[in-house]
Amino acid sequence: MSSSKCPKCGEKIKKDWKGCPNCGYIKETKNEALVCSNCKAEIEEDWIRCPMCTKFFEIKCPKCDYDLESNWRACPKCGELIKK
Repeated sequence: MSSSKCPKCGEKIKKDWKGCPNCGYIKETKNEALVCSNCKAEIEEDWIRCPMCTKFFEIKCPKCDYDLESNWRACPKCGELIKK
């Protein structure tokens, strides 16, 4: 069975899985909206926090893929400025 990488955390996920078991990311399909793994509210892919339940989503540095805290303005590992 083939797999792909989760766009949120990079974990391998199988093509037939509905989401990532590591970070809770739910794969978007053509007829389904992206939803929060905590409250199932519809969310946008570029959001960092669910407006309904306030759960923070995983954030990665776009340059070095380091795990970031939601309130950081720069990556402590590579120095990349984080756009909010």
